[in-house]
Amino acid sequence: MDIATIVGLIAAITCLMVGIGPHLSSVVDAPALIVVAGGTLAASLIANPLQDVVNLVGIYWRAIFVRVAVPTELIERIVAFAETARREGILALERALTTGDDLFLAQGIRLAVDGTEPDLIMDIMETELQFI
Repeated sequence: MDIATIVGLIAAITCLMVGIGPHLSSVVDAPALIVVAGGTLAASLIANPLQDVVNLVGIYWRAIFVRVAVPTELIERIVAFAETARREGILALERALTTGDDLFLAQGIRLAVDGTEPDLIMDIMETELQFI
């Protein structure tokens, strides 16, 4: 879990406790909770396709349990790709990709395997970074 997520959750709980004092019942009201939660869900369903609303669960899950890539592991993986390309040729890189690889890295490798010019690969990947 990211440290900013932990700090944000603690800050939110602290603000609630300071704002309401010791009486939690003054904030928790079942009809109001149903109106707010139900209204939020209804508005989300109206404004977005069903698949996007269903995907929100995964987005929230990833926000809380973020998996940060270890730089040394990523460097070792890239070096392994370079060795594979040198020994077996650049087309062998496609076989070297696994389902667990970083999607950004896999996209760059696939562009290289397809024979895309290095400058164009860099432009495509920089554009992709801007949209991430």
